[in-house]
Amino acid sequence: MTALRRWSLLAALAALVLALAACEADEEDVADEPDEDEEEEELALDLDDDEDDEDVDDDAEEPEDELDVEEQVDAYASALPDGWKMFREADELDEVREVEGSVIVDVRNPEDFEEAHIPGSINIPIRELGDNLDLIPTDAPVVMTCQTGWRTGMATAALGMMGYDNVEGWANEFPAWEEAGYDVESGEGEEPESFGEPDLPEPEMVDEVSAWLAGLPDGWLLEREPGDVAEALDAGAQAVDVRGEEDFEESQVEDALNIPIRELGARHDELPTDVDLVFHCQSGWRCAMSMPMLGVLGYDNVTGFPGAFDDLVDEGLTT
Repeated sequence: MTALRRWSLLAALAALVLALAACEADEEDVADEPDEDEEEEELALDLDDDEDDEDVDDDAEEPEDELDVEEQVDAYASALPDGWKMFREADELDEVREVEGSVIVDVRNPEDFEEAHIPGSINIPIRELGDNLDLIPTDAPVVMTCQTGWRTGMATAALGMMGYDNVEGWANEFPAWEEAGYDVESGEGEEPESFGEPDLPEPEMVDEVSAWLAGLPDGWLLEREPGDVAEALDAGAQAVDVRGEEDFEESQVEDALNIPIRELGARHDELPTDVDLVFHCQSGWRCAMSMPMLGVLGYDNVTGFPGAFDDLVDEGLTT
């Protein structure tokens, strides 16, 4: 073999080796680069994972909003109708008794109820109302009664704040029933009917009001006589009048603060918390209704006068 042919053969072999090496390098590069289809598949999986995470977040329970007691009290107080959810005549109470399905609730203590009560009425002492809501229907007339009308007013407002819109109060003294010519009964009365647990809009508000009722002190937050009001004011208490502005402007207890009952929820922050507060109104009814509103708002420095404004006039407390 000539030298020329040997060199040609060696050159061809070298070229072949270089070509094979180049091919292997290309294959490695191709292997290193991700496939476009694989990239799209991985991206789709990532998106699916993100969507699953979002679904989990969406399905997670959102924390319930905390009960806004001030808002609840304002909603109830501001919507109070003319007439203030009460009536005074025994004849009106007798008419309600004749309505099919109606319930008359006496919120006095059991011993007073057993001594004498309106026929057909049931006894739920006011402190126990929250534990016996199954005895109070939501779809029939309900009338609250007591000995003087004071606990009746508190009970009527308390149930109203719980969500009952079918409850009124007989704002009169128990003896007025007999004085009007109606009979009374004695003993424990009839076994009350259970209507099941009521479906009320704000269970947390029911709990708040029930707790306030259960904790009512002996004396029922009362300044019973005009002289008791005078004594409290002399000791530094603040008088608060829940009548309307027109009545207040006509005559008022000296240095009294006027917050009409419908504005009590919205304006309660005007009430001082460092002195005793003595509430009053025209007849005592709106004053009684104010007590549970103030109680669930956290005021523990309030009492009320159950009598007429004229009694305060006669006591010389007005200007």
